[in-house]
Amino acid sequence: MKNSFRKFALAVIAVLLTVVFALSTAAYSTPYNGGGSPGASSYKLAGPPDAATDHADELSGDRIEGEEPRGNADAVFSDVSSSDWFAPYVNYAYRYGLMNGVSAARFDPNGDMNRAMIVTVLWRTEGCPAPEGASPFSDLKAGWYRDAVVWAAQNGIVNGTGNGKFSPGDPLTREQIAAVMMRFSTYKGYDVSDRADLSRFPDAGKTDGYAVEPMRWAVGSGLVTGSPSGGKVYLDPLGHATRGQVAAILNRYLESDRGSATLTVDRGARVKLSERIDPTPAEVPDDLSAGAAAYSDFAVRLFRGSSSPGENTLVSPLSVYTALAMTQNGARGDTLAEMEAALGLGADDANGFLNALIASFRSGERAKMNVANSIWFTTSSGFEVNKSFLRTNADRYGADIYAVPFDDRTLNDINGWVNEKTDGMIEKILDTIPGNAVMYLLNTICFDAEWASPYYDKDVKEAVFRNSDGSESTVEMMGSEESFYLEDGGAVGFVKYYSGGQYAFAAILPEEGVLPEDYAATLDGARLGGILANKRPARVDAFLPKFEIEYGKEMSPVLRQMGMVLPFNEDLADLSGLGVSAGGNLYISRVLHKTYISVFEKGTRAGAATLVEIVEKSAAPSPDRKTVRLDRPFLFMIIDTETNVPIFIGSVNAL
Repeated sequence: MKNSFRKFALAVIAVLLTVVFALSTAAYSTPYNGGGSPGASSYKLAGPPDAATDHADELSGDRIEGEEPRGNADAVFSDVSSSDWFAPYVNYAYRYGLMNGVSAARFDPNGDMNRAMIVTVLWRTEGCPAPEGASPFSDLKAGWYRDAVVWAAQNGIVNGTGNGKFSPGDPLTREQIAAVMMRFSTYKGYDVSDRADLSRFPDAGKTDGYAVEPMRWAVGSGLVTGSPSGGKVYLDPLGHATRGQVAAILNRYLESDRGSATLTVDRGARVKLSERIDPTPAEVPDDLSAGAAAYSDFAVRLFRGSSSPGENTLVSPLSVYTALAMTQNGARGDTLAEMEAALGLGADDANGFLNALIASFRSGERAKMNVANSIWFTTSSGFEVNKSFLRTNADRYGADIYAVPFDDRTLNDINGWVNEKTDGMIEKILDTIPGNAVMYLLNTICFDAEWASPYYDKDVKEAVFRNSDGSESTVEMMGSEESFYLEDGGAVGFVKYYSGGQYAFAAILPEEGVLPEDYAATLDGARLGGILANKRPARVDAFLPKFEIEYGKEMSPVLRQMGMVLPFNEDLADLSGLGVSAGGNLYISRVLHKTYISVFEKGTRAGAATLVEIVEKSAAPSPDRKTVRLDRPFLFMIIDTETNVPIFIGSVNAL
């Protein structure tokens, strides 16, 4: 990127700084009705100690041009901790001189930003042009913000709040920033055609009429992602913009098509684009219960649809769900609606839930859980990727992003990536790359954990396993005493923990004569969650056979049965949020899923990989002792004990 362009982009970012989570706009002649007034931490109009005002020289001066950035804000200010959600954003804004503290010791991340500040930031990025004529507002005093407001009003970027006033000291609301930034982008000649459906936000109806389209644009372009609370994500259009939220917009706008060319690649290039993106972590919901319930229901439905009578089955709902959730970020219209219905969560909710869930997974020497994601898109055809789609998945999923020609080398690279990320458990996911393929979205899971209480030689004995077809097999049966018993009508089971306690193996033995797939047909997410949550203390004599399963399935028929029809339709799918292709409409061709598990004396190794292939349309404690002996077909899971969601779910019908 050229220095002059980067200087402008960073300056605009500072603007967005004020724009971030707070999308606001002192624009549009609509009275401000956000309610309330700036609290003790609000800024006086004498001139806020902010990069957008006192330090405007840093927005367009030598610091951005090439000086070494200063240190992180969390090392300077007492009210910024590295564990705060806003810390990465504030660190960035402070490090590059875009924002300063309100004092030597305080940044005041929760303090309000006001209308004069956002306008001044935008004005500074334009080089402080002199306005023509008199002020259209009666409440503008001679001072640091007057020329900025007059200039913005004359260029249609802002209007007043009514009665001939601008109200410079009023706090910004999210909808106001959205309107201001949309008008500023229009003034700059940027594309503002992005639009999102706001109906997924419970409070979307609170948006004032003038701000509906700006909010749709802000959400559609990735500048606003919502505010999670109580298992839902709210738009909060009248909420005030804080300094911490303003800092968050910085990276989003800088990495957007409006302010950066960092994600532009030449035809035929081979580039790891994720190295050009500094992911900005999103806020995550405090309560995962709603997401866990929707996910668990998906897990059960996926397993039911994947099971075949008499065959061993192993799926990783988490792997499939994550790959589809990444894809969902590029779906629009009815295609998006079908994916949301199948996944049980809207795009923002799914992003937030998975971000929080995966972040909660811990790894240690004796229990390792690694989740990896990647996106590969072609540089050898007329496909143009939507850069905000890439950024969303980099931010929410930490996805590696590769822009590559779709040739034999890339085929080997994709398989090599999967092999590496699963520690060799899934050696290969893709056999060929079709000529009309334009993108692959991949997820892998690698689980390798030792039992909290391993089995020893004395605990392992030969035994007979009765297969579902009536035949018998000799197996090595591992015996132990476990402490938690599962019960569901005639079905019984146990829970055996891995080292550290966050993960556990859960086994359910249906009553005699009932196969695992028939028992699974009676389950839904709520019932399964209840079984796992209601495990009860007991002395359980548990007998678990050593076993190994390799499984693979093309999941599109299963997903169609689950209601995802349009995403696979070459004519009707709408994946326009993902990108566009000169060759034809984009749709999902295949969802490939492979898994592996080995359960043995020391612990369990399990791996999973899911690949979503996007193509263009071709021109064409109890006193009673319990015993659970898994010597006939049974259902099993590897679960996260904090949320009781299954990471893997499978059945053993024959050994």
